[in-house]
Amino acid sequence: TKYYSTPTDVFRERGFSMVIWANHILRSAVTAMQATARRIQEEECLHSIEDSVASVGEVFRLQGAQELQAAEERYLPARAQATRAIVLAAGRGSALGELTADRPKTMITVRNKSLLSHIVDAYNAAGVSQLSVVRGYCKDKVNLANVNAIDNDEFADTGELYSLHLALQDANTSGVDTVISYGDVLFRKYILEAVLEADADFVIAVDAAWRDSVNRDRAADYVTCSTPNRRNAFYSNVTLEKISETIPQQEIHGEWMGIVKVSAGAVGRLATLVLQIVESPEPPGRRASMPYLFNQLVEHGESVRVLYTTGNWLDVDSVEDVVASSSFQ
Repeated sequence: TKYYSTPTDVFRERGFSMVIWANHILRSAVTAMQATARRIQEEECLHSIEDSVASVGEVFRLQGAQELQAAEERYLPARAQATRAIVLAAGRGSALGELTADRPKTMITVRNKSLLSHIVDAYNAAGVSQLSVVRGYCKDKVNLANVNAIDNDEFADTGELYSLHLALQDANTSGVDTVISYGDVLFRKYILEAVLEADADFVIAVDAAWRDSVNRDRAADYVTCSTPNRRNAFYSNVTLEKISETIPQQEIHGEWMGIVKVSAGAVGRLATLVLQIVESPEPPGRRASMPYLFNQLVEHGESVRVLYTTGNWLDVDSVEDVVASSSFQ
């Protein structure tokens, strides 16, 4: 084995020119910066590039400034560590046919892991490690380690809200910020981080690029908000007015992405309203959906904050979506 004392020795031994090497490094860096700048210009948002650029910690490491990195970890808010997540995954996903004949949709394999595993990884990457999964169809197949399983044995006759009701009765989901999402929706880490950072009792992520969504020609959770997406919308207090599959196109401001955060102080109010809905003898009752809940929150005077983003999530509802999820990184 041959050892080199410096990088220069490597280049000299292999016939590389330091000038040529530096030139290629600089040119590749310019290309990467141009691509990032182009994406920021097109999307008018910084958050969407977070997953594709070096972290602040990596910058500190390269500079040898470990003490700065330690200080950042010590003093920045650790909100994500005090947050719990609920993943609603009780359904089969019958539209996928044979793919869900013996397992629920959330356990379909994508890139050698289940959809649920990718979702758990996204939560973990954002610092959320306490997760509860509501399972139902073929529940024994939902058996990930370090995940609290809650069973909805009445999944065939109940809706999303009943699954949420069961999860909210669990002692591990009370008194802390709680994020709720679906077991068939993949999302980038930055979307979750943006929702976690928002200071409001109820926060939902909305895709302003709804015309480009895979759900464009099928049922989707469209929203009308207090103001449409614009350059400074991320920093303004945009709120939900209504959510429905049948909103006229001219009134659509985006599509709900299947993620909502509820603050610790609002979890109790949410649980009370959910209980009222699922116990109501009037439809939809136990078959109520998450969008129905949001409309009820608005009707009860709650403010549901909207965070606009563009793309970078995937609702897996068809075989084509499963194929697309294979390239979703």
